[in-house]
Amino acid sequence: MALPVDMMVNLFIEEVEKNGPADRAELQPGYLLSGIDGQNAGQLRRVGGILSEKKPGAQARLTVVVPRRLDALQATVDVEVR
Repeated sequence: MALPVDMMVNLFIEEVEKNGPADRAELQPGYLLSGIDGQNAGQLRRVGGILSEKKPGAQARLTVVVPRRLDALQATVDVEVR
């Protein structure tokens, strides 16, 4: 039985930069970003806004849906400025 996936509240992770924060948090392409710091991640602008308010080296707590699993993964990433 699969969890219902609502793409209006999840962002599809298409690519993970090698050695970047998401890679170090072991996120993978195909995962779904469901939340960031307790807020829904349904809009890229919202996620960008949350991250842009953080200082380099700060952490962001992510909720990630892993396809073919019945639960969500919790991950913490360090924010970097690029």
